[in-house]
Amino acid sequence: MTKISRIKLVITNNRFLFFSLFFAIVLLCVFIFSTFYYANRNNSLHEESASRYHELIRSAAGFSIIAGDDVDLPGKLAPFCSEREIGYLKVTDQEGRAIFECGENSHVAYHSREPFAIESSVLAWIELGIIDVNLLNKIDKLSNSILRSNLADLWNYNISSIKKNTDFYFRDRDLAEITIKDAKGYVISRRTRTFPEETLVSVRKQFRFNDRPLGELTLTLSNANTKKHRQTVLTLSRISIFVCLALIIYIPFVIMRINANYRHTYSRFRARPLQSGFMRSPAALQNSTIDGSWKMSSSTEKKIRDAISYIHNNYDREISREGLAELVQINADNLGRYFKLLTGEKLMDYINRLRIEKAASEIVNSEKTIIHIAYECGFENTSTFYRLFSKFMKISPMDFRRFHESHQPSDTGSEKGA
Repeated sequence: MTKISRIKLVITNNRFLFFSLFFAIVLLCVFIFSTFYYANRNNSLHEESASRYHELIRSAAGFSIIAGDDVDLPGKLAPFCSEREIGYLKVTDQEGRAIFECGENSHVAYHSREPFAIESSVLAWIELGIIDVNLLNKIDKLSNSILRSNLADLWNYNISSIKKNTDFYFRDRDLAEITIKDAKGYVISRRTRTFPEETLVSVRKQFRFNDRPLGELTLTLSNANTKKHRQTVLTLSRISIFVCLALIIYIPFVIMRINANYRHTYSRFRARPLQSGFMRSPAALQNSTIDGSWKMSSSTEKKIRDAISYIHNNYDREISREGLAELVQINADNLGRYFKLLTGEKLMDYINRLRIEKAASEIVNSEKTIIHIAYECGFENTSTFYRLFSKFMKISPMDFRRFHESHQPSDTGSEKGA
């Protein structure tokens, strides 16, 4: 057998193992990619936002920084403090003295610090803190939804309905506070939950109807759960990398094991040709001995041997224990008991083994299809045939045929031998 045909045969006989390993590695790689993408997607968005704001700040306040105009600088930078994505903004000079500062260096998702330089000379440092965009979008959607759902109740001053709506929205585990006040500042409904201070983002919005103020909504949201979830995803991705590396290291050992199984399985066919057979024929059973603990009369032994002869002559037909017992005129239970006593095998195992031997001989010595051979040897369906063939021969019928075809001597070799 050539090296290529041997590899094909090994892969065919172990296709389930190969496909399992392949799909496991593919799924693992997809999982690693998706987790890294999910974990780093927000960071890339925050980095883009910070880079954009740095460019805008340089364009707006560049001349004031170059001229050292500390009076004009706050007016240029103040509009940036009202941007919803900027948590804090700080500009320091070369000595680290704060020239301008607004916002708080807390509850920000991304920190950025870049120099303002001209011809390799650093004139100032610009520090930015970017708030989580997803958190801002969520707090906007949630606050607008609360305003719409409570506007009619606030107009009618339906306190019980407002409290029910507050309880409904407060089921969101990221909410730290919901406070609804009327136009006079009286607290109608309030729900609070404790979170770390640095994870909180708050918003205040007015209830208005026809430009008439009806009350105020204060909503505080935390990204602590989001950070915890993101950290969990990163941990899982790191574990997945180690598992992937372990699989890559383990694959060579799997291939070595498959190769060892190949040598063990197919050396059996080289050592023992198929033509030698492995069934005990009726003639061979003439010299078999019977365990002395069981008594079998000569007439009963003759009936069992007649049953064996019938099996060998009619293996391609349907044979049942009851029908065979009726044929040789013996009780069905006694037939099974005495048959095993004489042959060492159960009746149906003997029949199936004989059929498999005949099928194996046909597979090697004929060009008939596997299905045709299975029906010729007495099997009613191919699934049973494949299962029993693999059970007795330790190899599938197709692989059995490929193996013997690959080991047949070529015409060229026979001519040389002649």
